[in-house]
Amino acid sequence: MSTSLSTPGVYIRIQEPVPLQQLSLSVTGFVGQATSGPLDYAQALTNWGQFQDIFGSFTGFSFLSYAVYGFFQNGGIRCYVVRVAHECAAAAAAVLSTQASIPAINVAASNPGSWGNNIRVTVGPSTGNFTLAQLADTVTNTSNTVKLTSVAGIQAGDPLTLTDPSNPLTRGTFPVQSVDYSQLTVTFRAAVGQQYLAGTKVVGPGFKLTVQYAPDGVLARQEIFDNLSMDPSNPQYFIRIVNGLPEDPDYVNKAQNGQSILIRLQDLVNGAGARPANTPEPVGLTKGIDWPSNQPVGLDSRYYTGYDAGQYFKKASCSGKVVAESENTQYDKYGLAVFEGIPEIGLVAIPDLALHDLYNSVANASIPISPQGIVFTPIPADGVPSPNLKQGQSDMLAHCALMQDRFAILDSPRGAQIGIGPNPVDDWVANFRFSPASKNAALYYPWIRERASDFDGNDLLIPPSGHLAGIYASVEAQRGIGKSPANQLIQGIVDLEFCLSDDQQGVLNPLSVNCLRALSGRGLMVWGARTLSLDPAWRYVNLRRIYHAIVMNILLNLRWTVFEPNTPKLWAQVRAVLTVFLNGLFRQGGLAGKTAAEAFFVECDDETNPPASVAQGQMLARVGFALAYPAEFVVVNIKRTAEALAVSEQT
Repeated sequence: MSTSLSTPGVYIRIQEPVPLQQLSLSVTGFVGQATSGPLDYAQALTNWGQFQDIFGSFTGFSFLSYAVYGFFQNGGIRCYVVRVAHECAAAAAAVLSTQASIPAINVAASNPGSWGNNIRVTVGPSTGNFTLAQLADTVTNTSNTVKLTSVAGIQAGDPLTLTDPSNPLTRGTFPVQSVDYSQLTVTFRAAVGQQYLAGTKVVGPGFKLTVQYAPDGVLARQEIFDNLSMDPSNPQYFIRIVNGLPEDPDYVNKAQNGQSILIRLQDLVNGAGARPANTPEPVGLTKGIDWPSNQPVGLDSRYYTGYDAGQYFKKASCSGKVVAESENTQYDKYGLAVFEGIPEIGLVAIPDLALHDLYNSVANASIPISPQGIVFTPIPADGVPSPNLKQGQSDMLAHCALMQDRFAILDSPRGAQIGIGPNPVDDWVANFRFSPASKNAALYYPWIRERASDFDGNDLLIPPSGHLAGIYASVEAQRGIGKSPANQLIQGIVDLEFCLSDDQQGVLNPLSVNCLRALSGRGLMVWGARTLSLDPAWRYVNLRRIYHAIVMNILLNLRWTVFEPNTPKLWAQVRAVLTVFLNGLFRQGGLAGKTAAEAFFVECDDETNPPASVAQGQMLARVGFALAYPAEFVVVNIKRTAEALAVSEQT
């Protein structure tokens, strides 16, 4: 019931505060090879089916598909996937020609890879007629040649219907004898018999495309596009319908909007030719390749991380020339570096970083690659030397340090054991522990085993990072960011590469190697939750992720302060917003302390904002929060300038 304010008096109006936005820190960024999918362009996914539609299913040359499947199987909610490939990867293609054998449309697989060789395209007549063009000039009753606004796609034999929009009874249908594409004229087999005014609609047939993707002869996806026009100005222009104008790089959106995620078309006649001829048999796309000479190669870490000796990686073309920039990549970057432009991501994992070392290891040991692929190939008995994995994981830590609010889930080397082999797992952490970025990563050991019966009896060991990312997401959704992602059952696996004893974990746990254990009566469990850091303040995963949550939510919920007047009123509003957020985190158990005063403090007043800072357009707030003990605080500084907002950790 509304209250009139026209009468003098005292009124009370209760207004609910606007709830603070909350960010998930478990949106995971995956990088790896896949059967199909756009190269170096992140795709947001919310289920395994979307991965299959865009990137294909399980494959023998990559761990990515198994990792993403494990992510969703273990409670993952949302992830981004970037597919990488060799620079010589090429898209399959074919040409559709007119009845006169003139090339009309180039059909290419939507992205590179041999998968496109399984695409078949069929051209047929449209199921209905629609407006193709209009009369450009008035036509007399004795004329059999008319000029149109467009003759694109019209060909001899087509029945065209002329309908006067001012008088629907003035209409007639006439078969086409010939078309002059340069003069935009159509000649009918007989005179039109009555006058038709300029602007009269010309209705006729278009064409239909049926696209089928059938790997191993099994139909996996079919797309049908009907009533297509060759006229670029027509709403039914085939490029607009199939590709989208402008093209949407998000394949999930493309599929939802009825556009193709299988093919990309190119108009070879540009509105000045006939439509492609009907095909009695499907036309197959050819010459799609994944690697040079179509032989698998192990891409090194630069392809996956997008970094090369501290600089952004630039691919070389097949001729060896360095590609300066690519219009087909996102933010002109490759691999992990693409995620620099996606602030939503909180976790990163690259399960395929191990592949390059696996290829080298089996080659040096003269072990033939399994017919099913490198992921099914047994490794040398003494393990796999992993210099590429080491470099790639160092780049992952550098990426997390650059982003400041991101956490890396690292896989241990394949076949690593305690104290023996080329990569003793107890020594692996030493590669990263002295890096300041080590607080933004956790290492998990050992690899995990899939059910052999699911893969024709082939033994399959995969890196655990994808499954762990799903567990991170599940724990955060159920218990909040303050709960450690440990003491959790790993779903979807049947065994571990090595079964560890309590004594073995007693060696690894102090070294910050998070162990996966087979525990009697409980199953296969995550039994560790430490970061790689030597700093006691950042020893545990949940503590560092709480810090990330605070930073990300501060940036989100204080964005409105930019351009606001820098006055005590603004300072009070900032204190209120931060206090509400931190108090909520304290009640969830995310902060230590018996009371809110012990758990956090917020300062934003004339002491943190002296006149000199205010005169420069800067506002500074200081926030402290207890992660491990009530007496110990982590302090961050929030700095708002005239144009931006930044959060930094106070050392």
